[in-house]
Amino acid sequence: MKPWQKCIAEKLREEKERLSIDLMIDPDKWPMWPFLPLKRRQDNETGFLYSSGDTFTVYHGNVFNPPKNLDLATKDVYGSFKEILAAGWEVD
Repeated sequence: MKPWQKCIAEKLREEKERLSIDLMIDPDKWPMWPFLPLKRRQDNETGFLYSSGDTFTVYHGNVFNPPKNLDLATKDVYGSFKEILAAGWEVD
């Protein structure tokens, strides 16, 4: 990859991250509120954020069939939205 291509790829990655965080921090923009669908492309895993006080938790599973009790759901807890993105999750 040529240096200018790397620069463009990095700028696109940064813009995608910024747009994802802008969406994550504002549940009023979530198209499926109170859920925000996520996907981890490297392993084709689905998950979602749930609009609550615990906003840095990714619940594993299909947003169209969420578990009845989120307390019992498989989940990953992160320290920030940037950590969610660094773990490979992205807004789907």
